[in-house]
Amino acid sequence: MAYGEEFYEKTAMMGRNFIGFQKMRMAAGARVRRFREEEQSKELIQVQLDYIKVLTKDEKRLLKDIVTLYEDSQLWAWCQRVKGLGPMAAATFVSYINPYKMTLADGTISPTAGKSKAYMGLVPDATLRAGKTAKFNPGARGRMYVVTTNVIRAQDEYYAGLYYQKKAYYEGIMGDYLEHPEKCPRYVDCMKKLQGAAVKRASRDKTKPVNVKKPSCKGHIDNMAKRWLSGLLVSHATEIICREEGLDTSAFKAHRGYIPVPPY
Repeated sequence: MAYGEEFYEKTAMMGRNFIGFQKMRMAAGARVRRFREEEQSKELIQVQLDYIKVLTKDEKRLLKDIVTLYEDSQLWAWCQRVKGLGPMAAATFVSYINPYKMTLADGTISPTAGKSKAYMGLVPDATLRAGKTAKFNPGARGRMYVVTTNVIRAQDEYYAGLYYQKKAYYEGIMGDYLEHPEKCPRYVDCMKKLQGAAVKRASRDKTKPVNVKKPSCKGHIDNMAKRWLSGLLVSHATEIICREEGLDTSAFKAHRGYIPVPPY
C-alpha cells in the first residue's frame, strides 16, 4: 500500500526524535563513566542515572510507535528478514529517506539510489570541509555505519556475503600495499589526514601525544567495503519504499552493476 508524502514527513520527524533520545542517553552514559573515574559524589552520578532511565523509557516508547506505524510495510518486512537490521535500522531509513523530496528541476518526483546515497554521505566526494556547509547529512552517515556493522556482525548470508566479496576485491587491487603501505601512491595524503586527526585529539586532551602510525591499508579496505555495503543497503531501502509507493523504480535496475533486493 502507498503511505504518501505526509506519512514520510511524520516518520522522519519521529525517527529524528528517536535518534536524538539515543544521542542524549549515550552522552549521559559517558558523563556517568567520567564522573566515576573522577570519583564524583554519588548524588551527581545518581542524577545522571535517573536521567538515563527517563531517556531510555522515552526512546523505547517512540521506537515502538514508529514500528506500529510501519509494521505492515514492505520496508519493515525486509528489515525483519535481514539479520542485523530490525527496528532501529527501520527508524534510520524512514528518518532519512523520503522519495517525495527527490525531485527534478521541474518538480517531477524522480527518486534514485544515487540521491539517497548522496544525502546520506555515501558517495566518494562526501567530505566535510572547514568553513563550508556540508552537502550531505553527517549524522545519517554515522547511523548507517552502525547499521552496516550490525548486519556484518550478524552474518546475514546475503549482505555479509557481498561485503566479504567486496573486501576480497579491494584486497586484490591493493596487493603489495597491504604489507608496505608506504609504496601506495595515496600514502602521503593518508599520512596528512592521520596527522591532522592526531593534532585534534591532542588539542582536546593535553595528556595525549601527537603520535601517528603508518596508515593501515587493511583498515582502509575494511572501511571502503563497509561504505559500499552501506550504500547498497540504502539503495535497497529506497527501492523498496519507492516500489510500495507506486513510484518508478526503473532507474534502480538500469544502474550499472545493479544488485537486486533479495526475497523478503
